[in-house]
Amino acid sequence: MTSRSGDSQKGGTLTGTSARILVVEDGLIMAKDIERRLTTMGYRVVGVCTTGEEAICKARDLHPDLILMDVHLKGPIDGIQAAEHIRQAADIPIVYATAYSDDATLKRARVTEPFGYVLKPFEERELRTIIEIALYRAQMDRRLRESEQRYRAIAEMSPGFAYSVSVRPDGSMATDWVTDEFRKTGLSVDALSDLPHHVHPDDNPAVKNRLAHLLSGEQGVAEYRIVSQNGEHRWWRDEAHPLWDETKQHIVRIMGAAQDITERKHAEQYAQAMHAAQSSIGQTVRNHLRMYTHNLSCILKMLTAVKSRDAAMDLFALKNRLQSILDIYERIYGAKQPIGIERHIQTLTADLFKQNRTPRLTYRVEADPCELDAERTAHTLLILQELLQNSLRHAYAEGTRGEITVEFRRMKEDGLMLRVADGGVGLRKDIDPRRPKSIGFHLVNHLARQLKGTLECERESGTSISVTFPSVP
Repeated sequence: MTSRSGDSQKGGTLTGTSARILVVEDGLIMAKDIERRLTTMGYRVVGVCTTGEEAICKARDLHPDLILMDVHLKGPIDGIQAAEHIRQAADIPIVYATAYSDDATLKRARVTEPFGYVLKPFEERELRTIIEIALYRAQMDRRLRESEQRYRAIAEMSPGFAYSVSVRPDGSMATDWVTDEFRKTGLSVDALSDLPHHVHPDDNPAVKNRLAHLLSGEQGVAEYRIVSQNGEHRWWRDEAHPLWDETKQHIVRIMGAAQDITERKHAEQYAQAMHAAQSSIGQTVRNHLRMYTHNLSCILKMLTAVKSRDAAMDLFALKNRLQSILDIYERIYGAKQPIGIERHIQTLTADLFKQNRTPRLTYRVEADPCELDAERTAHTLLILQELLQNSLRHAYAEGTRGEITVEFRRMKEDGLMLRVADGGVGLRKDIDPRRPKSIGFHLVNHLARQLKGTLECERESGTSISVTFPSVP
């Protein structure tokens, strides 16, 4: 309790300052008697009221340290109603003075959360004790709120959100407060006090078990999935600390901080999927595709080079590319005789158009008959796949019509040429397929070198990219 301007130090409260008290009593003789007693005890009476309306006004204007409130006041507002108005507007402890102790009155008074009761007629020692306890409780409550406010201010600057949940003697809970970041979760504040009902079914047993440990006094960290109101699953990392009350002999509060770690979990899942893909493809290469080990190992090195969280989609794209590579190798795996590549070019082009669902785009394939060994056929088809996917995705604006041409030609001096051309918007000037920055063009250049070929790019009337290479190794 802080001293106020003009107060004299007469002993009164446990803080050593004179408490300022507002007396609300509808009997003037009783009110004067109470004022005299309080003054004798060292308190300062800042006002005496006889009605509830007057009490509300003086509490607002004088802001006393404590109000001694008669329960039964004359007029439209009794003491309990006046106390409720004051409690909503100001942080002032109220002690009820009443000649009645019936259950109905006490039940009404309890709702306003008073700091004590004193029954009339009362002894000075009894009145002093109740006032001192009320002032002390009010002081402790203010300190606790200030502490929580400081904690919340710090928590608001931290990633994630902080919270406080009160625990009742029967084990039920109620949310005290939560920082603003919690609003991003899409859950109501009450969800924190009924957490198991908002947890993914697979994580529910673990969350219930953790809650039991918290109520037994054990702090800890847990990671689990929350189901938001729109059905989305989000991962939380939740660190909670139970608070034990020596007087009440049970856990009275659980305070903690939680952070949304969904992106981290997704990145971990991608990493696990990539590891599984690497293992699967590596095993397949060792057992069935030994002749392609060099090409696949280079691509797998590209996979492990992508480490940042922002590259999660690149990792996913790489996984799809590796699967596509495997699909192409499996098409031609086991062929001991030279392969007629023109048939595979026709089939692969048709499949890619079907997969990309581009009804406004058409294609034209012109492929000369040619037989190649399995390895060079696979390289050529992989180059075709990357170039064709690039045109399908980027050459034409959404909703426009266009045509993509695929050519495979026999050249003079036993050379071969694969070309993919479109009449679209063309490559940006800062993109050079021969100096690749993207995974796709990096793969095309790598495969072209394997074929001992050269890559050329033309930008007139769209984009035309061709790879010319010898028909024999």
